[in-house]
Amino acid sequence: MRHLFFSLLCASALFCACSKDDNKGNKNYQACDFIQENLNAAKQTFRRTVSDQPTELTLNNGVKLTIPGGDVFTKNGVPITGEYTIEVNTMLKPSQIILAGTNTNLRGRGYLESDGFFHVAVSQNGQPVDEFLKNYLSVSIPTDKDDWTQTQIWEGNGSAQEQFAWEEIADTVLNFNDNMPGEINTVFSLNKNFSFQFKKLGWFNCDVLWSVTGTSTTVTVALTGKFGALADYLGYAGDTFVFFKGKGSNVLAQLYTMVNTTTVKSYDNSMPIDAEGTLLAFSIKDGAYAYATKEIKVTTNLQETLDLLPTTKEAVFAALEALDR
Repeated sequence: MRHLFFSLLCASALFCACSKDDNKGNKNYQACDFIQENLNAAKQTFRRTVSDQPTELTLNNGVKLTIPGGDVFTKNGVPITGEYTIEVNTMLKPSQIILAGTNTNLRGRGYLESDGFFHVAVSQNGQPVDEFLKNYLSVSIPTDKDDWTQTQIWEGNGSAQEQFAWEEIADTVLNFNDNMPGEINTVFSLNKNFSFQFKKLGWFNCDVLWSVTGTSTTVTVALTGKFGALADYLGYAGDTFVFFKGKGSNVLAQLYTMVNTTTVKSYDNSMPIDAEGTLLAFSIKDGAYAYATKEIKVTTNLQETLDLLPTTKEAVFAALEALDR
């Protein structure tokens, strides 16, 4: 991976000769701007009228969202009428998850392996509608897994004061139908899709618990080189992110529990011993970019060091997109 990263740096340098990073050297450009820029670029926006319902929205990655007829959306408890705007972000690949400032953390407990997640927001006249809906929306997320493969539904949560992570979902938010027998939050693949219905706006994830055997441990990462404060939820504060990407899996564990101002650790006893993957960190501060990566194998009480080196925005994108392969 080290050789790959330096190759990507060289390729990026050539690319920079004929492209421009408008934010290079911009002292006001920080990690939160980078994350928001990525979310905006990935967002798909639709304008619909209540009288148009029901309607199916097909996203460019094959995700489908269906809005039923009737009084689905309300504002201050009153059903809306006329035109409204719906915005959808989907994260199906590792790079998309990291670039969105999100992760596959199960809050405080461990890590998940994602089958894809999404965020839905609805507004009218520039103001958000009520978070809870009067009726269910339906979503289908493409998968290459065999029919009747199980996944689970989790709700994403976070704020400016806490890190983004996934949590158990209330049974009142999901609709139980023939594709959700048994446990409250269980869904099975059918016809190469995970499909379910939900009754709340925000973040939702098709995930399974990271399949591990044996014992787990805590991984600690010390940062050196060019970086700033450790970032919190979506980079609202701080500018440096640390992730572990599981080898051959869609596990994107964000390490954000601070040991000190230059060191983070995983959740306690959450990383499976002998698990392999890529440890990486990136920082965006005052328009300057830095990146570091290392291939690791988890051992008992593993302590690693990542040395963040100056780089370019294009190189960060290239290195993260390489995780998708």
